[in-house]
Amino acid sequence: MAEREQNRSVFELRPMNLADILDAIVRIYRRNFWQLIGICAVVLAPLGVLQVVASTEIFSLAMAEPSGGLPDIFSGVGLTGLVVYVLVLVLTTPLMQAAVAKAVAEQYLGSRTSIKAVYRFALRKWWTLLWVIFVAGLIYGGIVVVSVLPLGAVVGMMATGAGDNVALIVIGVLLLLLAMLAVTVASVYVGVKLMFCALAVVLEDAGVMEALRRSWDLSTSHFWRVAGTMGLLYVMMGMAQSMVVWPVQLGATVIMGEDMAHVAYALSQGLAGVMQLLLEPLLITGTVLVYYDLRIRKEGFDLVAMADAIGEPDLAARTETGEAAPALFGAAPAHDEETVDEPRDHDQLP
Repeated sequence: MAEREQNRSVFELRPMNLADILDAIVRIYRRNFWQLIGICAVVLAPLGVLQVVASTEIFSLAMAEPSGGLPDIFSGVGLTGLVVYVLVLVLTTPLMQAAVAKAVAEQYLGSRTSIKAVYRFALRKWWTLLWVIFVAGLIYGGIVVVSVLPLGAVVGMMATGAGDNVALIVIGVLLLLLAMLAVTVASVYVGVKLMFCALAVVLEDAGVMEALRRSWDLSTSHFWRVAGTMGLLYVMMGMAQSMVVWPVQLGATVIMGEDMAHVAYALSQGLAGVMQLLLEPLLITGTVLVYYDLRIRKEGFDLVAMADAIGEPDLAARTETGEAAPALFGAAPAHDEETVDEPRDHDQLP
């Protein structure tokens, strides 16, 4: 039964437009709601508690009346909680995202899995994931800095010597805006190009440098497709969270008053954590679907999967670069120099 379900899902693989991707995200999310929420809750639930405790303590100290100076907002429970929260966030979020990605990939390809199984799988990739995210962050930060550093230096020099010169001030402002634009463009470009490096580690067992190259190559020739689809998903998720959290925060602040402001803040932070728990699987599902869509468009992944499903993997030959080159009308040609027997006359097609 499981094999038939897997084969049926494989034969439904095809390139997807934006509407198809959104529909698939909703279907996978609905069918696997409790499993996906459970996978995320393993990490996000304790993270949410730490974040609420630490941020509420800092908020309370910031709102307190200072006695002989500014309030020390980074002390006691607030500082300890903040340090622990950041440490746990950095170490465990990639693990959770890898587990969700594995569960979504299994569902997309027609298989079933469990929370325990996907976390055991993700644990084997944990160290490589941390390294690939660290290196990607260095590349991301380096390119962004390089893109803005020259203009930043010019703006700094002009601001120092501008004085009352209106023309220089105007030019400095324009250059500052240009620098901000350069940072935005560089951030989006590098972010899109490196978006799939973690998935390459999880779903292709790639190493650090191989995963970075793989992500860069996958998005080649499809930059705007990836940027548009993922940008829309992030905007939709951000709007959904804001529409729930902001009204509750505003209403709680008005109702409880200034004396209970810290309670209202804690309530809004807790609600934000719940919304993240609900929305995180949607974002990861969308990323996985875009990843597979690129593989289908660029490598014939759907045809390779179909060939494997019918027990004829040779029907999907591969080129020297590793891309799929499906041989739809016969087995893949031999890659060695052995002589292949010529077909007999009665085997020829008319």
